[in-house]
Amino acid sequence: MYYDKAYLPPCSYFSIFIGTFGWVSFTASAPYLAAGMIQGLVVLTCEAYQPQRWHLSLIYWALVGLATALNIWGSRLFSLVETASLVIHLVGFVVVLI
Repeated sequence: MYYDKAYLPPCSYFSIFIGTFGWVSFTASAPYLAAGMIQGLVVLTCEAYQPQRWHLSLIYWALVGLATALNIWGSRLFSLVETASLVIHLVGFVVVLI
């Protein structure tokens, strides 16, 4: 159904804003969690490492940059990565099942 945007109530604009903010927040939370896990693994394995807050931010931006580079230049690799992931999951399922 066609309608003019001028007739949309303000609540719909607010819900669009909240939805977009949710997408951005979700997109940022995944690499932040991964960066925290990486830093936690380094803390557990290397006793001399002293974690700093900026280390987490640096790892976060490295992961975001890696994801961006893969999406721009490595799109042809996605089918290979997905196939490898499928094989690893199936082998892992069979190993756990046995």
